[in-house]
Amino acid sequence: MNHFIRLCIAALTLSVSAQLVDVRPELTLTTLYGTITIKEPVLIECIQSAPFQRLKDLRQYGVMCHARKNEPEYTRYQHSLGVYFITQKYGAPLEEQLAALWHDASHTAFSHVGDRLFKSNFLTGKCSYQDEIHEYYLNHVGVTKILEKYGYGAACSAERKEQQPCLDQPLPGLCADRIEYNLAGGYIDGMIDRAGVDFVLEHLHYENNEWFFDSADAARKFGLISIKLSETRWGAPWSAFIDHSAADALKRACELALITYDDVHYSTDDIIWNKLVASDDIQIKEALNRITHYRDHFTPAEEGTLHLRGKFSGTDPLVKTEDGLVRLSTLDASYKAEYDRVKEWVTTGAWISPELRTEA
Repeated sequence: MNHFIRLCIAALTLSVSAQLVDVRPELTLTTLYGTITIKEPVLIECIQSAPFQRLKDLRQYGVMCHARKNEPEYTRYQHSLGVYFITQKYGAPLEEQLAALWHDASHTAFSHVGDRLFKSNFLTGKCSYQDEIHEYYLNHVGVTKILEKYGYGAACSAERKEQQPCLDQPLPGLCADRIEYNLAGGYIDGMIDRAGVDFVLEHLHYENNEWFFDSADAARKFGLISIKLSETRWGAPWSAFIDHSAADALKRACELALITYDDVHYSTDDIIWNKLVASDDIQIKEALNRITHYRDHFTPAEEGTLHLRGKFSGTDPLVKTEDGLVRLSTLDASYKAEYDRVKEWVTTGAWISPELRTEA
């Protein structure tokens, strides 16, 4: 029995023992955006499947929980259900709802660390690594067969993705995926409360394949969250430093056969982390120490041994006006100034001079 099958059986056993036993006639789920009762058998079977349950053990921010104390729990499972909820709420067809549900299933352990390990074009604004392998991954783990059973075998194909504008659109515009990770990220980081989330959704619309706000205030509230999260989360040089260190640890562990690249693709965060922690290899220890004590090792410099940058994911939402749909930056000069400031800072990146130490 290969490693992946063992993982699937373990995940399926876990999901059954927790709550989900049989394919139910309906399933009630609560997200940040409300509660929904699902009755479509294809959605229920997908959510109960082992590949989707695996997402409970993949954190949205990768190894950040080992770098920062009191890091809030936010998983790919929560995110994926939230994206599904938003596509359903705003009237996307069932096929697109399914694509939303599965859009992150191909993430590796530690999420976007996989982009650095496998050298994707994620930071240039192009596809992340999990996007590049998405169709293959879903076919390999049996998701495509589930979808085919209900007549939706092509729902997650690259060709269909171009026809799913509710789920995915390019920056600086909005899409269900981007709406969810900004609202959820802003909520757990204290940038917006639940009433604020409701306010944003109340003034947000999806019509004729366009996401837009009917209120500049709501657009600004959302947009500033996306800019701030780019500055404090995925765009910050120290965040890139942590992911770079994690990729170093994974690469070294694979070279030593402590883990395999299949483990990286199909296993989960804590399983991989615990294997890294158990290693006596000096290079792995140094990399983990850079993660857990990144403040001691991360030294910005004019020039250094390593240049790193994160990804700017700030949005410039459309706002409905008497003249039609207009970008917020056109209506609000102060918003444009903040957008431009953070974008330049993130895309410039930083030279760093990491001091490598192995003490605890």
